[in-house]
Amino acid sequence: MGAPNNALFNISGSGFSNLIHISNASASRQNQCPGLNATGSTSAYNACDITIMGVTNLSSRTTTIDDQISGATLSDSNLAMYILGEPVQWGSASNNTNSTFLGNSHFTTSLNWPTWLVGASTPGTGCPTTGSGYSNVGSLYSATSGSSGTLWECESSGWAPVK
Repeated sequence: MGAPNNALFNISGSGFSNLIHISNASASRQNQCPGLNATGSTSAYNACDITIMGVTNLSSRTTTIDDQISGATLSDSNLAMYILGEPVQWGSASNNTNSTFLGNSHFTTSLNWPTWLVGASTPGTGCPTTGSGYSNVGSLYSATSGSSGTLWECESSGWAPVK
């Protein structure tokens, strides 16, 4: 069975290959989580609705969070928040169930994974990146003041206002 609705606080450690590992229990039923009924049963197969706050990774060679559900692999030394939500579905099948799995809702304060940022003015020209191989395409930025837009998205060409 899955592991829904958990909150983990103040985790620190070293010497593990993964400080936190969120396992994908069943890839063939990746869209099943409490509240969804994708195959006509109420069984949950994967983790969802997990909130992790206050993580300190004391080892530079250890993955901080290895999330097989969303595909996130984070190696941040300190991580304030990581949230894995429920599956996002689109469409409906003849038996009144959601038919297309789009992925899980997801939020993190890591600058190594797409996230939602907030600042007083419009963002700069480049999207945040940390290290090689990281991309934050898909991140959102909310500007609390300024006249050229309040919501921006990170595209491959840089920040662009959302229309």
